[in-house]
Amino acid sequence: MVATSNQHVDTDINLFAGLKQLLVGGEKLSSFHVNKVRERYPHLTIINGYGPTENTTFTTCHRIERSYLGDIPIGRPISNTQVLILDHAGSPAPVGIPGEICAAGDGLARGYLNDPELTRERFVQHPLEPAQRIYRTGDLGLWRADGTIEYLGRIDDQVKIRGYRIEPAEIEYHILQDPMVKETLVLGKDLGGPGKDLVAYVTANKTAFEGGMGELRERLKQLLPEYMVPSYIVHLDRMPLNANGKVDRKALPDPLVTQEIQHARHEAPGTETEHQLNEIWKEVLGHTQFGATDNFFDWGGHSLKVTKVVALIKARLGAVVPLTVFFTRPTIRELAEYILDGAKFGVVGIDEAIVPLSVDPGGPNLFAFPPGTGDALGFVQIASRLPCRFYGFNFIEAESRLQDYADLITRVDADGPYILFGYSSGGNLAYHVTRELEQRGRRVAGIIMVDSARKLQRTPFAGEEIERITNDFLEDESVRSYMASAVLREKSQRLIRSSLRYVESAVDYHMIDADIHVLTSENPITEYRDDTGTLLISQAGWADVTRGRLRIRRGVGDHNYMLAYPHLERNAELICQELDEILPRLTKPSQ
Repeated sequence: MVATSNQHVDTDINLFAGLKQLLVGGEKLSSFHVNKVRERYPHLTIINGYGPTENTTFTTCHRIERSYLGDIPIGRPISNTQVLILDHAGSPAPVGIPGEICAAGDGLARGYLNDPELTRERFVQHPLEPAQRIYRTGDLGLWRADGTIEYLGRIDDQVKIRGYRIEPAEIEYHILQDPMVKETLVLGKDLGGPGKDLVAYVTANKTAFEGGMGELRERLKQLLPEYMVPSYIVHLDRMPLNANGKVDRKALPDPLVTQEIQHARHEAPGTETEHQLNEIWKEVLGHTQFGATDNFFDWGGHSLKVTKVVALIKARLGAVVPLTVFFTRPTIRELAEYILDGAKFGVVGIDEAIVPLSVDPGGPNLFAFPPGTGDALGFVQIASRLPCRFYGFNFIEAESRLQDYADLITRVDADGPYILFGYSSGGNLAYHVTRELEQRGRRVAGIIMVDSARKLQRTPFAGEEIERITNDFLEDESVRSYMASAVLREKSQRLIRSSLRYVESAVDYHMIDADIHVLTSENPITEYRDDTGTLLISQAGWADVTRGRLRIRRGVGDHNYMLAYPHLERNAELICQELDEILPRLTKPSQ
């Protein structure tokens, strides 16, 4: 039997030593194994024998005299035997057109013992010689141009996938073109979805094929329509055999279980959005677990399932994901990143890097940099209380942020001079952007800082501290309405963490020309030292990094609530006073 001989080739090819002829049959030959035997024993005659028991074992034979990359023919009819290949209408099929292999001749059996119904079904009248009978084998084949017959598989192995009638043998043919593949069997299996899924079982050189299932699928996508690419490709060390030496289909592993075992070591979903996507994938793909970096299409995903996932993402996460995104971002992690990047907070323009929060046609431009929370939302109330065109910045996560901020400012006002504004660590960010603008030859008339202190050394945050700041911000009543979904909350969390990582790494040591105006809280941290006494933070230290003036005055309220009720109005008045100090210096120098 074919499967038995394949296993002998894999385990101990020396068993064929000393043989003069090798007759193989029972199943479709593996060109990989036949080629291997021919290379080892070139003088061995190998014959492919085909035929059902109903026609006394052999119907056709083919002597194999060369290597094959694809299917090996089953040859020509033996003596006193006739073979017909009939189309679906019962007429002889032309060369190259698949049809049912039918046998006639002296070896034909009388029928099935004690089963007249099956006998009438399988032993039928000869279409060309009415006095004769033929046996319908149920096998699919075609005549090749050289007069030999090519076996394509069982007709009853045909499967309907998404409305298409598919011949698994055609898929097997393309899989076997991969030089690493030894054997393959493609089946249509009911795995609990709306229809059957294609499963390809593959034996291959495991070392050379390490991680190659994805590569094999990509190659098949180039050769076959999308609906013919197997949803699952399962690697086996060897095909399981039954007592007759044929592939035991019942012993083939469940592809769902196999996939989960193979992917068990993968990184689990971590973020809230990833977990929600994981639940959607479970529902659509019918598995119990996924890795955050697992490929959607490796788990049985296809275009119809993509459509369902897209609908569920929109319904549950409020995000619109184009179908094409799945083909460029097919993992949970990549998809979560796409959703977060596209998530909107619901305030017009608030998701842009620069947000016009108020436009006073008679006032100056003021560019405001965010605190560690990284968002422009905190400036919405103060912006409406200042006599200026107020532009709020969101934190830019790109490493080029300083150059990007300067570019945005000069797009609004090409020449300056400028007024910059910063709350908390936003004051430090405004200081660094001031230096960038001054290096470009632009003038900053002044920086207004709300409770900002100069950093003389790196000040790392503990992970718990970052989580506390993040949670405090998200639970604040003034921003909770903007965080209506888990996706928005996670987008905000990512922005905060990115912003705070920048804050802890930045150090303020460059000289600038701009004046600095600091409005402190009622209980400011004027300086901070570590356990060794080294000065890390100093509010008065701004004087050492500006060639202009440093003006410090006391505001009202605790640090976190200086731009919120009930301190908003009084601090807005104090900020207006600082603006009055800066406005005379906005006059552009005469040309």
